[in-house]
Amino acid sequence: MTVYTGLFKVVAGITAGWFLLLLVARNLVFGLLSDWSAFVVNTILMGALALLSGPLLVHHVRGFSYKDRERGEWTGMELPYAVVFFIALFIFVSSVAYLSLTG
Repeated sequence: MTVYTGLFKVVAGITAGWFLLLLVARNLVFGLLSDWSAFVVNTILMGALALLSGPLLVHHVRGFSYKDRERGEWTGMELPYAVVFFIALFIFVSSVAYLSLTG
């Protein structure tokens, strides 16, 4: 799982950098890429985040027995992966649906 964790951190950093670049230098990005290409890059990055955070979430959920938990709450390692997984999956699925309808 250390490979997945490393890949997740790299993709999360690339995604954060991409969105920061969009925020700071939007004209530069859209001068180099079309709107469609930038949307495809967003979709690919969100899909990669969902694909990498899903197995990490399952690994951490199965790693702790339910007897060790109080009232079934999430542990500190599970919560970030769960939040990233569900947000990235939602954005990825809606982006793919949009691309399939418009493309």
